[in-house]
Amino acid sequence: MAIPQDTVWEIDEHTKAKHEILTFSIHADVGRFADVFTPTLESLEREGKFLVPSFVFIDPFGFSGIPFTMIRRILRNPSCEVFITFMVNAVQRFVEHPVAAVRQEIEGLVGTNEVQQILVLTGNRVEALRGLYQRQLRTAATFVRSFEIRDAPEHILYYLFFASNNALGHEKMKDAMWGVAPEGDFRFVDNTDSDQLVLLRQDPTARLAADLAARFAGQTLQAAEILRFVMDETGFVHKHTRAALNTLEGTGRLAVAPTKVDGKKRRKASFPPEAVVAFPMTS
Repeated sequence: MAIPQDTVWEIDEHTKAKHEILTFSIHADVGRFADVFTPTLESLEREGKFLVPSFVFIDPFGFSGIPFTMIRRILRNPSCEVFITFMVNAVQRFVEHPVAAVRQEIEGLVGTNEVQQILVLTGNRVEALRGLYQRQLRTAATFVRSFEIRDAPEHILYYLFFASNNALGHEKMKDAMWGVAPEGDFRFVDNTDSDQLVLLRQDPTARLAADLAARFAGQTLQAAEILRFVMDETGFVHKHTRAALNTLEGTGRLAVAPTKVDGKKRRKASFPPEAVVAFPMTS
């Protein structure tokens, strides 16, 4: 745990500008995540307090010690987010383990005994487990994204799940994910919507343009609604929205009013929230 300490100042030798620097002290506790963190949450709850704004990165070896009840408790705290490594291969290997305690550990991880229904599926067990955990997180968080890490086209290593109740936190996480540079043959994919996998190395302009044209066909609305839809409900970010809207306008599939709702002139090739846009009906 990093705890902010005193503020210090640094002088840039080139510009002579004064920069504020926060210093931290690092405190490490040794033990299972749930065993160490639960007393902290319980103490705060007894006192009617909340956890300080926190980005809680949970990176287990395997699947034990991170019960879903704890994830839910963390997300009840305002401005707290979780980023979880979901070791799906370990889960799917042990989901029908003969020892009841192991099966119960997996049920605790996912937070439901529905995990046992995965056993009767004849389809993709790994994808079914991902979907179940994502649905569970959505009972505790407004914004949930899942990312898959592969080391080969058909081999998923694990999933990364992000969950938050803060729109800005969700936006920043997506920005960070698109900024990741995959190394070697690893693939980094946003698979929150299993019907629209997003490889975070490709230019999505054409695809997003087509999606927006279909989603808003026949509607006249402010650009703010489009920007919010893309940010909250897709794997894309603002720069992709601007590129897609420019493509649509340039190809005649989008009309933009010359003035914004505030009466000011709209600058060419820009899509501020106050801009008014119209999508034609699709044939």
